[in-house]
This record gives sequence, C-alpha cells and structure tokens, in this order.
Amino acid sequence: MPGLGKKRTPPPASAQPQPSAGPRLLFERGIFARWYVLYRLIEEIDRATRYERPLAVLVARPALILGEKLAPEARSVAAEAAARTARSTDLVGWLSDDSILILMPETTQDEARAAANRWKSEIWLHTRTRGGQKWDVLILDRLAEFATLEQFHASLDAHTDGAVA
Repeated sequence: MPGLGKKRTPPPASAQPQPSAGPRLLFERGIFARWYVLYRLIEEIDRATRYERPLAVLVARPALILGEKLAPEARSVAAEAAARTARSTDLVGWLSDDSILILMPETTQDEARAAANRWKSEIWLHTRTRGGQKWDVLILDRLAEFATLEQFHASLDAHTDGAVA
C-alpha cells in the first residue's frame, strides 16, 4: 500500500490551535458573544423540548426614538447590569449591536415576567446616569417555533405581544 511506513509531517505551527484564544472567544464586551449565545439558544430549546422543562427567552432592547443612536457607554453599562443580575444558570449575550439575549433555563413564564421587570429596573438604574437609556424587555413565549435560528430571527419581531411594559 502506498504511503505505509511514511512519516507524517506535522502541520505548520500557524495551523495549530493557539491556546491563548480559548475562553476569550466566548465573550464580547462583557457578556457572551452573539455566535455563542445563539448556539446555546438552539441547544436550550432542544433540551427544554426533549425533557419538557421550562425555558424563558428574553430580549432586552433600548427604547429609542426613530433616528436615535445608542451611546456606546449606555451599551456597555447595560451589558454590565445584565451580567450582574443574571443567575449562575442564565446565559446573557449579544443578539445584535443594540440588543441582549437572555436565556433562563428552568424558568416559567410567570417567573420570566418577574425577572424581566428586575432586568429592566437594574439596567435603568445603572444606565440613567451614564447614557440615560431606558431598555424594554421582550419575553418570547412560543419557543417551539424556534427549532432553527432562521425561525428565531423570522419570529422575533412578531412576538412583541410578550413585551413587558
């Protein structure tokens, strides 16, 4: 057989994984990176469906008027407040540049409403003095519709009826 007994040459050092990249790839501006939190969203929906367990999915968005831009400082303060308020089992990450996705395993819809109010209060408390931005928190309640990321993105705007006032 050709190639038998041939010594393999290792790949160049530049092609080998760099250990310094590790956990830093998971985070972006203080909370989980978008790619990771969306990956975990599908995993958590699948787990909750398979085992018939509750899962709450919340989206925090700044309350902006048409044409208004979110101040960079308000964005970072909101991320800090969201991370500080999260339980150890919650996953908090960027959904987009200006919105935060919050995954709360083992959380019912009633508990999610209480958590959403807590999130809003915490974010407002910490952003009002630095950027002055108020945030809305949307509770997504029809998770069975989100079997894929495409379905999640397509349905996100249609779920405004679950918003917390």
